[in-house]
Amino acid sequence: MSFNNDFKPFAIAAGANVLSPSTWAADPALSVGFQVGIASSTKANTAIRQASFVSAMIAQFTADNGPGNVADNGNLSALETQFEAALIQYLSSFYQKILLTSTTFYIDQGIGSDTLYDVTSDTISGAHGPWATLTHALTVMATLNLNGNTATIQLANPGTYSGLLNIRAPSSGTLMIRGDPSSQSSYIISGTPGGVQGVVTVNSGSVELTGITVENISGPALSWGIEASNSSVTLTNVTVAGATSSFANVLAEVGGSITLGSGIIFSGSTNSAACAQHGGVINQSGSGPTVSGSPAYATGAMSANSLGVYAVAATGVTAWSGAATGHRYSAVLNSVINTNGGGASFFPGSVAGTTATGGQYI
Repeated sequence: MSFNNDFKPFAIAAGANVLSPSTWAADPALSVGFQVGIASSTKANTAIRQASFVSAMIAQFTADNGPGNVADNGNLSALETQFEAALIQYLSSFYQKILLTSTTFYIDQGIGSDTLYDVTSDTISGAHGPWATLTHALTVMATLNLNGNTATIQLANPGTYSGLLNIRAPSSGTLMIRGDPSSQSSYIISGTPGGVQGVVTVNSGSVELTGITVENISGPALSWGIEASNSSVTLTNVTVAGATSSFANVLAEVGGSITLGSGIIFSGSTNSAACAQHGGVINQSGSGPTVSGSPAYATGAMSANSLGVYAVAATGVTAWSGAATGHRYSAVLNSVINTNGGGASFFPGSVAGTTATGGQYI
C-alpha cells in the first residue's frame, strides 16, 4: 500500500518555464549560484525543479514502501527513519520480507479476502481489510523474517475455523495465533487428522497460541490435538478437546517443547492428556491444567517415554485439577516427570502412576 506524501515536485508540467538540461548544464549559475541583480525566473525555476523532483521521488518511494505517511513537518530524523524502513521493505521484496515491527494480521471468514486486502484492519476500507483463511495467513508468515518481532494472527470473530494447520514458523521471532483469552471456547480450530497427525502441528520456530480451542473431532488412535516437534509452543488460555481413544491432547517430541501457561483445559478420553516422547519436553509454568468431563486415560493423564521430560517451574505452580479415571502418570524408557515436589497426586486419576525401564517420577 502507499501512504500520503507531502513533498511535491515543482514545475514539471509540459511547457514549464525552465531551461533545457543542456542549457542549464552550461549556465555559469550552476557552479557559482545566482549573483546580485535581477533573478531569472527561468533559471530559478530550473534549480527548484531539479531539487524538488529528486526529493519528491525519494519521499514517494518512502510513502510507497514505508510504514506511514511522509509529512512535511521539519522532522528530519523521523523522515530518515521512515526512509530506512522503506528501503528495508523494498529490498525484502527481492529477498525475504522483513517485519519492521510487531504486527497484527486479521482473519475474518465472513468479510475477509486472501487476495483483495492488505490485512492491516479487521474492517474493510478501500484496500484495508482482513484475510479470509488461517491457511493463507500461515503460508505468508512462513516467508517472513520476523526480525525479532511478534506476528500476531488475530481471529476477528468467534466461530469454528475448520481445517488442519501445519505451521512452519520463522525462527527469527514469535508467531502468535490469538482468539480471545477471556472466551477461549468461542474461537475453535477444528479438524479430523489422519494417522500420525495433529490438528495443529508446529514444525519450526516459536509459536504462541492464546484464547482458542483446538478440537480433534474424530481422529484415529495415532492422532492428537497440538504437536510441537523441532519447535517451541506456548499455550495460554487454550482448551484442547481430544477425540476418544486418540493418542494425546498435546504432544511434544523430537526436539519440540510445549509450555503450559495458565488457563489450560483438557477434555476427551485420550490415552494421555499430555505426552512428551523422543526427547520432547513439556514445561508447566502456571496453574495446573484442568481436565474437564471426567476423562478416562488409558496410559496416564501425563505420559513420558523415550527420553521425554515433563518439568514444573520452581514457583507459582499448582497441581492439575478436575476428576479423571485411569493412571495419573506413566514414565518409561529413561523419561522424567518432575513435579518439583508436587507429590503422587499432582496429576488426576483413579489409579496410582507408574514408572518402568528407567523412568522417573519426582
